[in-house]
Amino acid sequence: MSDLHYYAGDALARLERYDEAEAQLRIEIVSFPQSTRARAALAMLLRTTGRSDEARDAIADMLRVVPTPESYAAAARVWTMFGNRQEADAVRAEARRTFGETRGGRADAGRH
Repeated sequence: MSDLHYYAGDALARLERYDEAEAQLRIEIVSFPQSTRARAALAMLLRTTGRSDEARDAIADMLRVVPTPESYAAAARVWTMFGNRQEADAVRAEARRTFGETRGGRADAGRH
């Protein structure tokens, strides 16, 4: 069942039970490698726990494994949440180069 471990990981992260949350998110990613939601959540959790280099790698892995406009939009959102506008802009530019303009005229149109 997709998203089961994602939701468990999300709930555990909100309870600051980071080790358990990470384990659940990793299970979701192994079970459903295309889960952009789980991959973005893992990057945020890694950053929250002071593992910025691992968070960067998790975002890069997401874009490598799931190279879709939605994945690029998620990566841009995560970089923005990290306060790194330069990386967010770079991801958006790469999405435009890769996919062209999408609905609404923006490569990150899938963002909410």
